[in-house]
Amino acid sequence: MLLTRIAEGHADELRLKEIFTTGAAVANVAAANSAAAAAATATTIAAAIPAAAPAGGTGAAAGAWDTAANRDAAITTINDLRAYAVEQKADFDAAVADIDDIRTKYGAAVTLANETKAQLNALLAELRNRKIIAP
Repeated sequence: MLLTRIAEGHADELRLKEIFTTGAAVANVAAANSAAAAAATATTIAAAIPAAAPAGGTGAAAGAWDTAANRDAAITTINDLRAYAVEQKADFDAAVADIDDIRTKYGAAVTLANETKAQLNALLAELRNRKIIAP
């Protein structure tokens, strides 16, 4: 309607429509992006940090555990540390994937902002040329 008012004839109106038509006048961010943001990794590591392994033996048992119970406790500690490291790696990998997704969405947002800026600048230039708004 505004284009019809400011156009100087049908051909001019078509030219103006071409300037301002690039899909939607101002595109919307997809609802899927909001859903994806809500689904981003927000986990905590469930594995507990294990207690320190028992100290090695003394005397004849130096360099080894002095009892089978201490040896088994050390093995449990080592395995629990491994489980903790595996869980940390999984969380880290998920965070890296989320960061990559954020970078992609940021790039799309910048592109959208630049397209919107170009449309707005073209509209303002046309309105100034027609003396509808002050330069």
